[in-house]
Amino acid sequence: MANWVYPLGTAAHGTWDVSLGTSDSTLEVTGWAHTGLKVATLASAAAVELPAADEERIVVPLNGAFTVSVEGEEYRLAGRDSVFSGPSDVLYTGTGKAVTISSSDGGRVAVATAPTKSSYPTRLITAAETPVELRGAGNCSRQVHNFGTPAALEADRFIVCEVLTPAGNWSSYPPHKHDEEKDGETSLEEIYYFETRVSPVRRRGRERTTPSATSASTPRTSGPSTSPRKCGPVTSSWCPTAGTVPPWQPRATTCTTST
Repeated sequence: MANWVYPLGTAAHGTWDVSLGTSDSTLEVTGWAHTGLKVATLASAAAVELPAADEERIVVPLNGAFTVSVEGEEYRLAGRDSVFSGPSDVLYTGTGKAVTISSSDGGRVAVATAPTKSSYPTRLITAAETPVELRGAGNCSRQVHNFGTPAALEADRFIVCEVLTPAGNWSSYPPHKHDEEKDGETSLEEIYYFETRVSPVRRRGRERTTPSATSASTPRTSGPSTSPRKCGPVTSSWCPTAGTVPPWQPRATTCTTST
């Protein structure tokens, strides 16, 4: 059975803290084909590079500010103190373009990817432009930053959003799946990257999946998972979602980007 959960440090490659499912990832996940994730921690004045490839990408600062160079043009991402500080500027880089990400003061940055041959323009989405949604009620309430959803971004294959879930709340309610293409359901892959607020108290989250996947519990501060559903403590998570159907085509569920 494929490994669906990768605690912090188990999916590292080279200068990347996390490298899963991308064009240059060396860690293979059996059956995974449509989504990718990279996370890097940069020291002051450091940089990471991504070669041109047939994949679309969106750059998301987790903490700190960054400059992203795409085909010689620079874009400044104001960033934030942490994932719990509200939305951040993000950059959709398009397809087939080399990308360099640097930071004057250092920080952590994530890059979501999806393989495609279609081309869309590079686009900066500022924190002020990011649609913020309060989803659910009671212990199923959470805050969603929809910077990479069809309403905010014209992309080919992926949908990307960020979810902040209060302690003890469910962040993917009601229960649902997206394993098949049929009425009422769309076949999609998802990678969830989780972070919990740093605390002297040991924090723990629970992830419950459909029978075709696995369940996981991890006390780690951060780490990715390639299976859906999350219940956790004071948690921030964001997920690239993609499948064989472009996101601008009608989809059967609005929950595919919640975590």
